[in-house]
Amino acid sequence: MMAVRSAEAVSVALLFALAFFCARFLLDRLVYKPLAVYLFNVKPSMMMNDEARQAKIVKFSESIWKLTYYASVQAWVLMIIKQEPWSLDTMQYFDGWPNQPIAFHSITFLRRHSEFPTTLYYMFNTMLLTLLVFHMYWGKLICMMIMRQLNNKGQVTDDVRSDSEDED
Repeated sequence: MMAVRSAEAVSVALLFALAFFCARFLLDRLVYKPLAVYLFNVKPSMMMNDEARQAKIVKFSESIWKLTYYASVQAWVLMIIKQEPWSLDTMQYFDGWPNQPIAFHSITFLRRHSEFPTTLYYMFNTMLLTLLVFHMYWGKLICMMIMRQLNNKGQVTDDVRSDSEDED
């Protein structure tokens, strides 16, 4: 019985891979490239040489495929989640907590001890504080990038997110 299920899973995976390949090929040939050619044949882009225009068309088709793929995956995930009873009722998110099944062996080990709720509390707060620090750092970088862009009157300069090492 298990061999049949794994064989079905492999065949479904291969079918999806083939379907995505065909969808990409058809969308690229019939929709994305003609759309890119139409968009890049406007007057300002006529100033580009053919090589630059072709590179833009390829980049546009790749980017629009990624947009299509990620948007369709997101829509599929949302359709699946919407079928769950807890997806629309936020009061059910933590229903039965902390007695939910836990998959991690280290947390299962801690669960046997009396300090498990305390340990879990500290672990959760540590993760939240780490996330807060990351968000503060990213916010600072974004503000620095915006200020640098405003000071340079829109001209692109070096990126504040990366280290710049002077080579002598």
